Amino acid sequence: MTPRRRELALQALGVEVCCLLHFDAAMAAMTDREFAEDVLVRQIGASSVSVGFDFRFGKNRMGNANSLKRIGAELGFE
Repeated sequence: MTPRRRELALQALGVEVCCLLHFDAAMAAMTDREFAEDVLVRQIGASSVSVGFDFRFGKNRMGNANSLKRIGAELGFE
């Protein structure tokens, strides 16, 4: 799905704000916690994050939905 089609699909579901992140070497090197702290909390100010069943994030895909939930509870987002 192109970024524009993704944006339109999310808009149709009621999403009001969509952030498209530039994936580069610095982002690829972040641990799951570093990504949550820097991107989700500091840059975006997320209060709630929704992910799919097979979601992975962080360096070498180290994080998953369970670790995101745990980190979110520590950092103040759902």
